[in-house]
Formats: sequence, C-alpha cells, structure tokens
Amino acid sequence: MPKVLIDTTYLLPAAGIAVEGVPADSVLKIRSAGHELLASDISLFEVLAKGAKLASEGKADPERISLAIKSILADKSIEKVSAYSEETMKMAIELRGYHSDFVDCLILASAASACDIFVTEDSGIPKKDELLKAILRRKPRFRILTLRALLGR
Repeated sequence: MPKVLIDTTYLLPAAGIAVEGVPADSVLKIRSAGHELLASDISLFEVLAKGAKLASEGKADPERISLAIKSILADKSIEKVSAYSEETMKMAIELRGYHSDFVDCLILASAASACDIFVTEDSGIPKKDELLKAILRRKPRFRILTLRALLGR
C-alpha cells in the first residue's frame, strides 16, 4: 500500500473548515484508493491555528475544532509523523533556503522522511524548482501531487 502524506488542506474539513475546490471527503477518497495515510504533527498545529483564528472571528465552532484534533489524533488509520526527528529537522532547515514558508518546509521534510508522495493543493509549493531538487537529492523517487493527480482523475 503506497504511503501518502497529506497536506493540512485535507484535514481542515474535519474541523468544519471548508476549502474551496477540495472535497470534504478527500481523506476517505485517498484511503479508498488504497493509499496509507500519513499526516505531519505540524498539520495538526495548522488546523488548530486556523481554527482558532476563525473561531475568534465567530466563523468556526471551537468545540468542533477541538473534537477534530482529538479525532485525528485517535484515528489509527492516519499515521502521525513527527517534524522533530533529526532527519526531518535537518531537511526542513535546508529547504528553508529555497522556500519562505517554514511550516511548508517542515511538512515537506516530514513527507520526504516518511514516504514517497506528498499530496497538496498548495500552488505556493513549487513543484519543479530548487526546492524539489533539494528534496530529490535526498529522496530521488519523491513526488508532489494534487489530489486529482493522485487519484488519477
């Protein structure tokens, strides 16, 4: 079963946060396609941070956000990947030289450390530049795909 680290985007619907163009059932679709799901612990932080911001604006339910985090943590079908392993931290620091968003660097490094595929809708993550080349030097078979590309649609 291919291991796929999913970006934060796909976890947000669990907290009641819709993402334009991203099906709320993306996680189920990835799992149904036969992929093993992984998520960086940094993505859980991002869900909480985004949820807290929206809750403070009255646009999200704080209890749903908290329940979503607890549910994701308890979900054994999603392997949680630490961003604080030696390999991941070193790679994230290196990637920071190529990409200004360090949270993205941590998530990308988590993906490269734990699997061969990172799924994201983030157009801000370059797919064919020095950032990807830096990852490929460490993990030659690594790929960054959109949900549509992963599912072949």
